[in-house]
Amino acid sequence: MSFWLSVIGVVCVIEGGIYFISPQGVKELSKRILFTPEPVLRRIGFLMMVVGLILAYLGRRGL
Repeated sequence: MSFWLSVIGVVCVIEGGIYFISPQGVKELSKRILFTPEPVLRRIGFLMMVVGLILAYLGRRGL
């Protein structure tokens, strides 16, 4: 459980950092996402999940 708490904590730090560093950029990206077709968003989401799983696997292996 401590591993997952650490993961969630790192995600919160990264996400919060994006909003802290560039709030205007987040607003602009949000506007563009509204006009992005759903299939494109699904592919991006799937790709991010795969990358996340690979990174978590490599992290657990000690690489």
